[in-house]
Amino acid sequence: MAETKKGYGILEELARLADSVQNLYKGKTTLIFELEKDEFNRMQEFFKDVDENSKLFKIDISGCEFIYILNSPSDES
Repeated sequence: MAETKKGYGILEELARLADSVQNLYKGKTTLIFELEKDEFNRMQEFFKDVDENSKLFKIDISGCEFIYILNSPSDES
């Protein structure tokens, strides 16, 4: 039950963020988060139909696109 409430809390915060950012400029809004593996995996669990093996996923909330990218050590040069 606590995990479900936490999930809704994150979605609520993302919705607020989308609303705030969209009020800054006219046009399409895209936010990109590059996360470490543990946090990336935790975020994947909140959304249905996300491939567990994917290193990238995106969601749309109120017309704002949120892109999540796995920051893996093998990607760094």
